[in-house]
Amino acid sequence: MSAASTTHKSTTKKQSPKNGLTLAWLDDSAGEDSEAKTILLSLFEQVFCFTEPLACFELVESAEGEPSCLCILVSGRYGQMYVQNRFQPLNQVKYIYVYCMDLVKHKQWAHLCDKVRWVDSDFGKILQHMHQDVMKPIKENTHHHHPQHQEHQQPMDVEHLQEPEPEPEPSQEELTSKPPERFKDDNNMYDELAHCILLQQSADDDGADDFKKYCQTYKTSADEGTEHPYFQADLPLENWYKPDLFYVHLNAMNLPQLWSLRWFIRIFYKQLIAKHDHFIRNQSKFTVYYGTWVTTNEFDKIKQRVGKFMICNELLLAHTSKQEAVNSLGSKTNEQTKHKIIFEINVDTYTQMTIPYGEVDKDTLLFWFGSRHRLVKIEFVDGNDSYWLVGLKLSPTLNSNQLTQTLYDYYCKSLTELNDIHYALGKILIYKGLYYQAEKWFENTTHYEELAEVTIRQHLCEQACQYLEHVPEDSDNGNLLRAYVNLLVSNDNITKGRTLLMRIGNETTDKIVRARVNIALGFINLIVSQQLDQALEHFTLGYDTLRKNLPEIHPDIAKSYIGIGYAHFAKHNIGDAEKAFRTALQIQNQYLPYHHPDLAKSRIGLAHCLAANPQTMKEALQELGVATNILIRTFRRNFKSHPQVLLTRNEIERVQKGKELRARNILLDYI
Repeated sequence: MSAASTTHKSTTKKQSPKNGLTLAWLDDSAGEDSEAKTILLSLFEQVFCFTEPLACFELVESAEGEPSCLCILVSGRYGQMYVQNRFQPLNQVKYIYVYCMDLVKHKQWAHLCDKVRWVDSDFGKILQHMHQDVMKPIKENTHHHHPQHQEHQQPMDVEHLQEPEPEPEPSQEELTSKPPERFKDDNNMYDELAHCILLQQSADDDGADDFKKYCQTYKTSADEGTEHPYFQADLPLENWYKPDLFYVHLNAMNLPQLWSLRWFIRIFYKQLIAKHDHFIRNQSKFTVYYGTWVTTNEFDKIKQRVGKFMICNELLLAHTSKQEAVNSLGSKTNEQTKHKIIFEINVDTYTQMTIPYGEVDKDTLLFWFGSRHRLVKIEFVDGNDSYWLVGLKLSPTLNSNQLTQTLYDYYCKSLTELNDIHYALGKILIYKGLYYQAEKWFENTTHYEELAEVTIRQHLCEQACQYLEHVPEDSDNGNLLRAYVNLLVSNDNITKGRTLLMRIGNETTDKIVRARVNIALGFINLIVSQQLDQALEHFTLGYDTLRKNLPEIHPDIAKSYIGIGYAHFAKHNIGDAEKAFRTALQIQNQYLPYHHPDLAKSRIGLAHCLAANPQTMKEALQELGVATNILIRTFRRNFKSHPQVLLTRNEIERVQKGKELRARNILLDYI
């Protein structure tokens, strides 16, 4: 806190109120005034003090956005730097308070941020306004008599960074009912891989019947009497395309929809490619405009991407005239879509490997779904018809990194060789860490190895055993999964699992299977027999084999570093352990979606190393909090009992109490 005097009075520490609010305090000397922190703890359930902005961002940005549960107390210097662009856009942030000496200077920027409740040099006045604000939800809750208002909102806690608790066994419809994101900042390699596979022709099933069924299911009353209204495969694109057709509302992340419409999508794509090739003959650079209404959550995410890349998951019908794009919007469609956006899309036709685009008529261009853009600016255009102008530059669909391209080509080749598009798309769901969705995708098939794998990862071992009954006894992959089950279900079965692993290792000719055997044996030596040198040797052998036979940034190579990291950690070689975990993260961040469970594994390993140093314990807690959130999102139907979630929460408690962490004793963290 600043050295200036304050007017607050000394207060004995009270029991924290149950108002569901947490305070993040960012100041060069935050927390040094114990008297101030005592008062803050009487207002908020929890108070986290930060002197480093990056540590604060990690905690605040990892919290869930609905309902808002965070308040920010920030110094004038950090407020001017970060409130408008980092804290203000976040849904999870409810109120912001600025403590500063130069009121004139800091009120100039603060008045532009509606979440800033008070700016003052008098700390007592800030406390007074905090008290008024945090008391509002308490009073509202006490005046409601309906049962749904009697439960207190859970506080945002490093130990409870999670979404609202789901039902124990949600249906497939419940898990997929949330509309797919329209704009995202995720790595998109797996989505593009799915599109590549989907566009391949299949001699066994062209998908025309599924398209008809889709149209019969989703067509409106105005379309009655037609099998698939307006679309005929032999008509040119400009003769049939209409933006209000229900089957052109495509989304790059909605794999079940894309699968049902695969016949139509292949024809559509081929027609747009022809339009694209014709259009770019006489064009070099041009600008077009696309208008849309977005929610506050979508707009907040867009604002955070300036200077970075953004993926548009839907088709974009853009206009050559900015005013036409504005006119195309009309009134907002519902109360959630509050912000009017005009995307100014700048295109250089010499940029290679973009999505296709082409003229539908002389004034409109259609961009294929999954387009990738660099976001270059955001400006507010005031006037009779105000809107936000968002500048985009069309970019190659995939990151131009050669390592990423090599991994993409590897996946594309191996999935194509399956000669089964449905099977290949299901495997992509596994690659994305969407284990429940993959289970549903495969449930009416005979792909029992994949079904066993995804249920093992969800720690549904009994169900996995049922699937493994259908897998031949001489299957190396099947036997490896059987060994995993033995190591997961009971300590009594570890000897059985070890024996099976030794047999697989001696008999298999598959080098990747042999590498995975070594990693599992490394786990046994590390956790069960505690033979640390042998454990490190097995993990290293697994890593060496994978590195020689897989692309340099393959997920299995990244995970092999986790075993190496824990072996070093158990040997108290913290520096070597931290290097291994950071290497795993560096690899994974190049292509994995940000909520992939493998990222949680690496973050947890890194947290073990950070927790070994008292000066970095706060960072350890933040890493564990983010990892917990990822794991809950991944295993949302059984997160209350999933061992990876339970162990991570236990480790948070241990760090909070200053207790030592041990190498993780769950096989799922290593495979």
